[in-house]
Amino acid sequence: MYTNQIETIKKFHLITIPLLLISWLLLLRYLMSPYYVRMSDYVEKSLLLNDKGKLILAAIILVLIYTASELVIFIAAIALGQKVNQLYGKGFSVCVMAVTVFSSYLLLILTFNYNWSLATPVIVLSIYLALIYRMHIWKIKLGYQVIILLQLMLMIQWLEINPTFHYLGFGKSESARTVVNAAYQLDGAHILQLMSSLIFLPFFITLCLTLTLTRINLIRNKELALSQKREEEVQHMKINAIESRLNDEIHSLVHDLKTPLTTIRGLISLLELKFQKHKVDFKVDEYTNRIEGSIQQLNEMISEILYKNVKREISLQELIDYTRANFVGQYNQEVIFTNNEPAATICINRIRLVRALINLIQNAIDATKNQTDGQIKINFYYTKAYAQGVKSDGVIITVSDNGNGISDIHRLRIWDVRYSTKGSSGLGLPFVKKVVKDHDGWIRIDSKKNEGTTFTLFLPKGSATLYGYENNTNH
Repeated sequence: MYTNQIETIKKFHLITIPLLLISWLLLLRYLMSPYYVRMSDYVEKSLLLNDKGKLILAAIILVLIYTASELVIFIAAIALGQKVNQLYGKGFSVCVMAVTVFSSYLLLILTFNYNWSLATPVIVLSIYLALIYRMHIWKIKLGYQVIILLQLMLMIQWLEINPTFHYLGFGKSESARTVVNAAYQLDGAHILQLMSSLIFLPFFITLCLTLTLTRINLIRNKELALSQKREEEVQHMKINAIESRLNDEIHSLVHDLKTPLTTIRGLISLLELKFQKHKVDFKVDEYTNRIEGSIQQLNEMISEILYKNVKREISLQELIDYTRANFVGQYNQEVIFTNNEPAATICINRIRLVRALINLIQNAIDATKNQTDGQIKINFYYTKAYAQGVKSDGVIITVSDNGNGISDIHRLRIWDVRYSTKGSSGLGLPFVKKVVKDHDGWIRIDSKKNEGTTFTLFLPKGSATLYGYENNTNH
């Protein structure tokens, strides 16, 4: 559910970002109009007073106007491209970026009859796309990308007023031509050339240094992520080795219990024969049948411990009663079990499933231990639902509490082995998920901070199995 919320937010951004960009483009003429007027005044005064200083001020204002106007377009294009990349992949996102940039310029030209130069957007977009493919620049935060973009824009914009670069497609806008023509009239074209070159060079050096540091940081982050991944894999292998050895020891121990049980069963049969031979009757049959039944139950429990695929049919009420019987501990919270169809049956590995339910209930108790009104509800519903792509009869079990809830960050990692926020082993919830998966079911979590958490499990009815084989299978 949390993943669906994130995707919904991303798709919402796909709508809001273009709307904000269009609003900016429509307001741009009114926002920049006072600065265009001031720039024109400086050009006129420079010609009237033969003042090259005012012409330089006009050039600076023009560069700042173009940078501010076009920077927003590129920020919107990058933000939109990142969202598209997360949803649909890099190839489609690059196309979206290019379309966003050029459609924005087209809107300016058609709406306000602006004669904008396309050299700057083409070069900036080309460089940025190269950074995306060569440096994977989308892996850094948007704020850092804006800093890189600002340096790149200021560097390129100064070429717009350099008369030398007009033959390469720069300075084609009406305002840029006005400034350059005024420079020629004042015999100051060389001043614009020198100034743009002196400003271009520091921005170029700064941009190169920024990209170099960004590249080093990305490489270090990648190496750190790989190191953490290797460490997690090693840790996971150690845990698996420990669990495997522990399981082997438990299996051996539990398996050894079958030997005395078999002996007891044989001795009971001999006692029955002896009592029948001597015609002794003091409810011997009743007692031996009880003993035999207990031994059979113990054998079934051992089989469920030894073989995770062993399942037998029990009613939902039996499952609730067995969960209550096995749940021990001191708690003040109100624990409520509800069942809409007590007689309905389901085929499960009772030992493992009850252990999973107890883990969930214990987590709910821990989450509400500091509340005077703490409440845990365990509901059982017999219904139809999809599992493994098939709609089938089964039971939905919900374990709900009104505790602290789980934050979004922790919710993404609760199924990770060894991950815990309360200093425990971190094996409980991964075990729960594995048990549900072994029953061909599914589990999900819904939680809100300071409101509570609900775990929902669906288990198909399935069929009874013996040592991993269906009862009706010949083996």
